[in-house]
Amino acid sequence: QQNIDRYFVRYVAGLPYGDVPIGREIVRYAEMLSPKTLVYVVGCCWRDGTPEPFCSQIQMKQPERLRRFDPADTLSCTALANIERPAVLIWSIDDALPNQQVAECAQEFRPVLHTNRDGVPLFYSSALTGYETPSMLVFSPNEATDLSVAGNDDAVSQSNEPPVIEEPVREAMSDVVTIQGITTEVVVSAFDSGSIGDLFDGNYDSLIRGANQNPMVVTLTMLEPVVASQLTLELAGMRSFLVDVEITTPNDQVVLTQEYLNSEPDPTVTFALPASTEITAVQVTITEVDVPSDVSVYIHIREFSVFD
Repeated sequence: QQNIDRYFVRYVAGLPYGDVPIGREIVRYAEMLSPKTLVYVVGCCWRDGTPEPFCSQIQMKQPERLRRFDPADTLSCTALANIERPAVLIWSIDDALPNQQVAECAQEFRPVLHTNRDGVPLFYSSALTGYETPSMLVFSPNEATDLSVAGNDDAVSQSNEPPVIEEPVREAMSDVVTIQGITTEVVVSAFDSGSIGDLFDGNYDSLIRGANQNPMVVTLTMLEPVVASQLTLELAGMRSFLVDVEITTPNDQVVLTQEYLNSEPDPTVTFALPASTEITAVQVTITEVDVPSDVSVYIHIREFSVFD
């Protein structure tokens, strides 16, 4: 009994940050992103000497994808503008911004607080929008370049407005899964990390991330009716959003809606159904609201559960 207490209680309690592996969780998150996405860790060692970004880097399949701003105050709005895209920033859990130097370009951040299953904070992350030189860069008049052409009546002058960047058209993705023993076709709006199977694997730490799809739509079509009394969605990094559910039964269609304003960052959305509802198809539409027009939207879905 004394040894159990020594090794499993006092020893673990004495490990850095209670033996919560922040560095390993950074690696796990980074590996879930697209292989083309760069990951920038701002600062280091924000809890009991962890994480150490170099240790995370050498564990990655592509170590060159992980880069650093160290110390944290080396990240500025100008440095942010020059980061190659696509990219994600990761920083300390102490503030929703990496440092006070980027407060002037705070609109470029959409912070997501990452926690483990026990709710212990790990790190903040934010996907960077657009391309290099995003909307936060404003040039003074003496820095503007005169683009007018002599002798051309349609002269064009430099504007401080950011360029309109056309997003490529992305196709929805599909796969076949088994729900309550019933073969089910799943179609999901385009996503850039994770897999459709991650929605149904019971693993809270796996997820899919929409590829700038707003709304994001998930459609299930069952080969045979599935009996259900509850639908549950586990989301990540969502604050203000709508969830619309259209349920098809052998005899009817039911439409349900829930609205969330300033919710917890990792909300659970539950739709209670009449007992023993036979479902032949479900379409879920998730729409993030109050998003500026020049900001990309990356909706994260952890789990989609159909309960009897």
